[in-house]
Amino acid sequence: MSQIRYFSITVAFVLLSCSLRSQPEAIARLDTNAMLVGDQVELTLSFLASAGWEVEWPDFHDTITAHIEIISKTRVDSTQLESGTQVYMRQMFRITSFDSGYYVIPPFRFAYRRPGDTGYMTAESDPLLLSVYSLPVSTEEAFRDIKGPLGAPFTFREALPWIIVFLILLAGGYLAFYLIRKRKQSKPAFKLFTRPELPPHIQALEALDKLREKKLWQTGLYKEYHSSLTEILRVYLFRKFNIHALEMTSGEIMEHLVQSSLTEEYTKSMEGILWLADMVKFAREEPLPDENEQSLDLATAFVKATASLNGETHSGGEGAIVIHNDTAAMTADTGGEKKEISEEGEGHVV
Repeated sequence: MSQIRYFSITVAFVLLSCSLRSQPEAIARLDTNAMLVGDQVELTLSFLASAGWEVEWPDFHDTITAHIEIISKTRVDSTQLESGTQVYMRQMFRITSFDSGYYVIPPFRFAYRRPGDTGYMTAESDPLLLSVYSLPVSTEEAFRDIKGPLGAPFTFREALPWIIVFLILLAGGYLAFYLIRKRKQSKPAFKLFTRPELPPHIQALEALDKLREKKLWQTGLYKEYHSSLTEILRVYLFRKFNIHALEMTSGEIMEHLVQSSLTEEYTKSMEGILWLADMVKFAREEPLPDENEQSLDLATAFVKATASLNGETHSGGEGAIVIHNDTAAMTADTGGEKKEISEEGEGHVV
C-alpha cells in the first residue's frame, strides 16, 4: 500500500512540474524606479513561451499612461533558448515624465495560443511603481535671471557661404575696375588668342600653290589667272619691302625695283610677269600655255630668291629703295636733303 502511494505522489509531482514549465511568463522591469522630471528611464518587456506558440504583443503609440510618455522603442526581438523548446521575446522602451509624483505602471497583458487551440489565453506582468520628483526650490534665496543659451563654436562650414559671397563680390569689383580702366585707355578688355602671322614669303608661296590648283587659265580664265598672280606679288612686295604696290602701276613698281639692291635677274623676271599680265588685262591677249606656266614659275622663284634678303643697301637716285632687315624705305633727294619714308609712311628729314 505504501508503494502505491509513493508512486502516485511521484507521478503527480512530475505532471505538476511539466505543467508549470509549459506556462508562459510575462515580465516588466524598470532600470530605476525613481527619476527627475524630464529624465529618461528604460522599460523592458519580456515574454517567455514555448516554441511554436502564437503570441500577440501589447501595442503602444506615444504614451503608456496619462503622465508617462514613450520617447522611443525597439522592435520585438526573439531568441530561442538552448533547450530548443522555449522562446524568449523582448522589447525595450525609453520613457519619461514631466509631472512630479508617484505613478503606477499597470500590468502589461500578453495574449497567446498553443498549437491546436482555437482561443487565446492571457498572461500579465506585475505592476510597476515610478517615482518622479522635481528639484527642491528654496523660497529664501533671491530670484535669479534666466541664463541665456550657451554659445556654440563658429565652424568653417557655417563660414563657407560668407567666404564664397565675399570672393564673388571681390572678383566682381576687380572685373568692374578692370573694364573701366580699359575703356578709359581705349583698349579692348580681353585679347583673343590669334594665330601668329606667317612670314610674307610663306603666305605668298601658299597663295601661288592655291592659284596653280585652281587651273584658271586651263579653263580660259586668262584675265582672272594673271590678275590673281600679280595681286599675290603686289601683296608680297608690300609685306616684305613696304612697297605700296597695290596702289602703283606696273611701271611704278618696276621703277622702284630697278633702283633697289635687287639683281637684274629678279627685276627682269618681275618685269616679264607684269608686262604679260597687262597685255592680258588690257589688250585681251591670250598667252600660250607655256607662257602662263612660266609666269607662275617665275613668281615662285622671285619669292623664294628674295625671302632671305636683308642687310643690303643700295644708294640710288631719286626714289631708290633701301632693303634692310627685310624692310624697305624710299629715299628721295630734295634739294640737298634726303627724306626717308618709314614703314608707317611718315617722313622725316635726315
